[in-house]
Amino acid sequence: MDEISIRLPKKVIYDDGTSEILPKDYVKAEGNLRLYTNDIKRLLRDLKGSGFKETLLEIRKGEKYSLSKKIGVWEIHVRIYPDGFTDSHLELSREYFQHLSFPSVSFAYELQLMLPYLELYNHDKRILRVEEFYEEKMAPPKHVIPWKPIAISLPCIIYFIFRRREFT
Repeated sequence: MDEISIRLPKKVIYDDGTSEILPKDYVKAEGNLRLYTNDIKRLLRDLKGSGFKETLLEIRKGEKYSLSKKIGVWEIHVRIYPDGFTDSHLELSREYFQHLSFPSVSFAYELQLMLPYLELYNHDKRILRVEEFYEEKMAPPKHVIPWKPIAISLPCIIYFIFRRREFT
């Protein structure tokens, strides 16, 4: 049910010719590997053309733009900062209660594969290419609980509880 597989950089070659094996836990965390573009307008246009939409409800981290795209029970979240750097991660959709406690995983490398003009960075070192990668399989909880039906029903339930007290 909606299992998804993400590629994460393992062995990387930097633009200075050096290489490194990156630990899996390190590359899974959002913000360690970042993307860069000097053309934010192009990135926005390309993301929106691929089905990303600007988000309204989120915790701001200084980004200029925040976009997301839903894929089944999953959601890709992209934050674009004024300096051209971008963070992205894959998470359980915000439509479900479990979103608050379910782990997310970096989506930087996958986003670069989608938009090859984006440059991948490990802090201040530009990654020229990825020679090996990890595969991270993510499976959603067995039972996802959407919050909207509960949020809509709750005021009605409270109303009827108070209304019932008026007649007793």
